[in-house]
Amino acid sequence: MIVAKDPHQNQSLLNWPILHRLKHSFLQKIQSFLVFGDRGTEVLIITVDDFIYTFGENKWPSLPLGHRERIDSESPEEIVELKKQKIIDIVYGQRHVMALTEVGEIYSWGDNRFGQLGNNTFFESLKPILVGNHIQSLACGSYHTLALTITGQVFAWGRNNYGQI
Repeated sequence: MIVAKDPHQNQSLLNWPILHRLKHSFLQKIQSFLVFGDRGTEVLIITVDDFIYTFGENKWPSLPLGHRERIDSESPEEIVELKKQKIIDIVYGQRHVMALTEVGEIYSWGDNRFGQLGNNTFFESLKPILVGNHIQSLACGSYHTLALTITGQVFAWGRNNYGQI
C-alpha cells in the first residue's frame, strides 16, 4: 500500500519522523511514499515526475541499494533499476518488497529465504528484479506474496508453514 499525499498539505508527511530529514524542496516533489521496516526506519518515495527514491536503515537489507551494509542513509538515493517504470503500488512483507508497474510487471527485492521474491531461487536480491507480468494487484504476508493477474487468476509463493498460500 502506498500512502499518497495531498499536494496541498504536508500533514501526512509530518506524521513520519523519518521524513523529517528531507529538505522542504524534496518534500514538495513527493507524490506518494511507503514507510516500512521494524520501526518505520525505511522509506520508498515516488516523486511527481515518477522517479523512485529510497533511504533509511537497510537493516535486513530491504532497501534496493545493491549492498548488504546496515547503514542509516540520510539522503534519498534514486533506484535506477526502476527509472523507466511507472510504479503504481508497493507492498512489503517482513523483509521483502514488491513493486507493481502500470503495465502489470512485478519487481521484487530483499530477503528470499522462503522464495517470497518469486524468482525461483532462495537467494536475496539487493536490487529490483523483474519476476512477473500481467499482474493487476499484489499483497504480501510476512514471508509470502500473492498476485492477482489481469485474467483473474491468483498466484502465491513463499513460506507456507500454516497454509497461508
